[in-house]
Amino acid sequence: MHGLKLCLREGYKNVELESDASNVILALNKTGLGLSVEGAIFDEILMLMPEFEALKWRTIHRGCNQAAHTLARY
Repeated sequence: MHGLKLCLREGYKNVELESDASNVILALNKTGLGLSVEGAIFDEILMLMPEFEALKWRTIHRGCNQAAHTLARY
């Protein structure tokens, strides 16, 4: 969610997001996620989506996502 807000603030309107968490990608493609904490976060992300001209979600293999894991440690 913070990454999407940063993209919007910096003027990026065509974004491709990658994750090694296929369950997250599946959840982002659903509507009506419920009242859980995760559901509230996903709902907020879904509300940001219309702000983009193009927004693509993609699942990648965990080994290919090393850069994201390294950045997340900071």
